[in-house]
Amino acid sequence: MSALPCNLCGSLSSGGYYSKDKIFCCPGCLTVYSILEARGEALEKENPLFQEALKSGVISNPNLLEEIQEKKSASHDLQKLYLEIKDMWCSACALGISYLLLRKKGVYSALVDYATDIGKIEFDPCLISKEEILKLINKMGYQPSLLESDEKKGRSTSLNKRFGVAAFCSLNIMMMAYPIYISHFEKIKGDHDLLFAWISFFLSLPIVTFSAIPIYKKALIAAKVKRFGMESLATMAILASFFLSSYELFKGSSEVYFDSLAVIVTLILGGKIIEGKAKFSAKDSLLRLLKAKPKRARKKNEDGGFEFRPIKEIKIGDSLLVHSGEKIVLDGKVIEGEGSIDESLMTGEPFPVFKSKDAKVVGGTFLQNGSLTYQVEALEEESTLQKIIQMIEEGLGKKTSYERAVEPILKWFVPALLFFITATAGIELLFFNLSSHDILLRVLAILLISCPCAIGIAAPFVESKLLESLSKEGIIIKNRAVLRVLAEPLFFIFDKTGTLTEGKFLVLDGLEKLSQKEKTQLKSLTSKSIHPISRAIFKELSEETCAVNALLEHPGMGIEGEIMNEKIVLGSKKFLDAIGISFGEDFQPRSKSFTTTVYASFSHGKAMPILLGDKIKKEASELITNLGSENTFLLSGDKEESVQAVANSLKMPKWLSECHPLSKKELVEKLKREGKTICMIGDGINDAPALTASNVSISVVSASDITAQSADVLLTQDSLKKIEVLFALSKKGKKLIRQNLFWAFFYNIIGIGLAGFGLLTPLYSAFAMTLSSIFVTLNARRMG
Repeated sequence: MSALPCNLCGSLSSGGYYSKDKIFCCPGCLTVYSILEARGEALEKENPLFQEALKSGVISNPNLLEEIQEKKSASHDLQKLYLEIKDMWCSACALGISYLLLRKKGVYSALVDYATDIGKIEFDPCLISKEEILKLINKMGYQPSLLESDEKKGRSTSLNKRFGVAAFCSLNIMMMAYPIYISHFEKIKGDHDLLFAWISFFLSLPIVTFSAIPIYKKALIAAKVKRFGMESLATMAILASFFLSSYELFKGSSEVYFDSLAVIVTLILGGKIIEGKAKFSAKDSLLRLLKAKPKRARKKNEDGGFEFRPIKEIKIGDSLLVHSGEKIVLDGKVIEGEGSIDESLMTGEPFPVFKSKDAKVVGGTFLQNGSLTYQVEALEEESTLQKIIQMIEEGLGKKTSYERAVEPILKWFVPALLFFITATAGIELLFFNLSSHDILLRVLAILLISCPCAIGIAAPFVESKLLESLSKEGIIIKNRAVLRVLAEPLFFIFDKTGTLTEGKFLVLDGLEKLSQKEKTQLKSLTSKSIHPISRAIFKELSEETCAVNALLEHPGMGIEGEIMNEKIVLGSKKFLDAIGISFGEDFQPRSKSFTTTVYASFSHGKAMPILLGDKIKKEASELITNLGSENTFLLSGDKEESVQAVANSLKMPKWLSECHPLSKKELVEKLKREGKTICMIGDGINDAPALTASNVSISVVSASDITAQSADVLLTQDSLKKIEVLFALSKKGKKLIRQNLFWAFFYNIIGIGLAGFGLLTPLYSAFAMTLSSIFVTLNARRMG
């Protein structure tokens, strides 16, 4: 008899147990099936009873357990946890946290960004709790807290206390060291040198046993994940200084270096405090956005009244009410009322925006005055606010080419340094006959001067300040890897409609010649049509509407109706000519290629022309000139006449019309093969293939369109001037990063050499090491 699959767990069985027309591989499967059938529940692997039976061994197919766990890892039940993680001292700390978290069952994603102090963890609450994750990070020696929480948990206070103790003891140790150094250099035996040395010993104990604990913890964690860094070297230097000095002291010698270890700890802690104050980045933006997410909304009931309901109960199409001083809860369209909204959260623009019927509103923005009722068009997970949060999240795990170039150096820096120290000590002992004491001092000096902290923070801190400056300008960097590319020589490809032009019909001329009555009639007629031309005319007119009778719309030709007992007609010249209406003087537009003319007739009178068209944006000409017209290309799917007219107006010699999305992508790839670095600037929707193929992609959109964007860079203000700001700030950031990297590598190479030849004492090495880190941090602050 051939093996048949079990109807419950799927295991093949040549024997089996039967129930009705079903076969089971074991009594356990038959029992579980009987229970599920009696309950009337479906035979699904996701059923809790089935899963518990599988875990307990009642069901005999063990492969299914792994299958369920794999499904769970990709299920929608995963929760996101945003954390602010303090006490990270270098990029190795962030990598260590991610590595150890991912080893825990139930943690499926762990992105920890050193430059922002942000951690984003995705976990299964059925396997691990939020509290367990926080405890795990805390055990590693870091201080995590919920990003949305306002509590500080004394984290900064703890570091400040350790720094205060170290600073106090260091100052006193330096006072004790002064007479010791005088005696040593002047070759004078002081009567109290040994006493001062013993006082220094006792003053160093709080530093070694209290202030330096964070340094030890970081070194221990680095050792666990086998990523040695600054703390590893600092720990070796501190302990070597302490035990060498203690050995000399107990021998009766006053040649001690407690002052060196004291200064090491004090300067490292002090440097970390300065770095902490200088740090910015998407942390502030993300925190601001998370706090902007409302938790409940005033929903309209069936009886016409309003009551507050949790945000999760709101559905698309629901009507919500918001009063002055309240937040807009979700994206939607105004159906009643008017008011001024502060959209600075989305656009960075400080001026309020007036909204009335049919206007779009964005969740998370603030109603300054007025009262609005609006219809929900997007739920929380699809809202503009949530999309921006996701964009910032995506940027956390991405690294720039600068960071990728530095990481291998940091990875091998400490092992290489330890080899250098060993080789130096061996050579000096064998060939130069130095005493073990002098060799230990040189080893100590090398350990102090060689800390890779400055290298590790050279690029991330400048980037964090660059992100801060860009966000203030309403520029969101979705892909941090393009920051370096933005500072390189680029070839610019522009989409036409919506990028260099307004991308919508605007009334250019004709309405001012109409009487007040004719304007009222025309607005009333166009209010009944959804055609873009009708909507443009309706929007331009400010008159009140009135009743329209005998309305008749002719698709592609025009619209007519009876208003105030007069026949009103709006349409093309061909349409009005066909119904026997005569024409007055026509327009002679400067460029017919991107304008269109319609005609309005009132009470069978002569048709009056109305000119509409797409305008070139005010900043477009200046932008193309500044970028260099020879480095630009106009690419559009529009007709040749229109594209050529815009190219000629902007003095762009290179242009191509009637391009389909895939042909745009092919052109981008062709230019890249020619050696050009491409920056594509488009609307992010129909240009998606070309944007994806470009080295850098930029979208210029309004906040309400953000959900459709997939570019590397998003400009939340519809202003081409922001593109110039983007490139200017990126070039400045590149310059500062180069300065930081040059200084960090130059300092380490020269310093290690000097220490190896005995030209730097441990004290000067400690001072130079921390001064280098502080210099890199302060230089990054010039970005803002």
